[in-house]
Amino acid sequence: MINNEKSSGENEDKYKHAIEKALKMGILDGYLDRKVSEVINMLTCEYDYATDVAVQREEAYEAGEKRGAYSKAIETARNLINMGMSNSQISQATGLSGSEILALH
Repeated sequence: MINNEKSSGENEDKYKHAIEKALKMGILDGYLDRKVSEVINMLTCEYDYATDVAVQREEAYEAGEKRGAYSKAIETARNLINMGMSNSQISQATGLSGSEILALH
């Protein structure tokens, strides 16, 4: 059931306050930092399974892309190490930190 406008707005303020408090307390801080608007939408709107599944798929896709990009950066760094490039050059080329590159040696 969707709340009427007035109570929905009041509830949204309460939800925002609760989320801010949770962030201050470190509860789900990583998730809430990234997903504040989605959490508020989920709390104030009617739950829609199809939309939830679509959002979860998109999040999984984005996470997979990040893992793939990181794996490619590691692979590239290893190749550049084998070519004799400096750690500084490798860091510039791949976006990896110096410590990440050192760990590959």
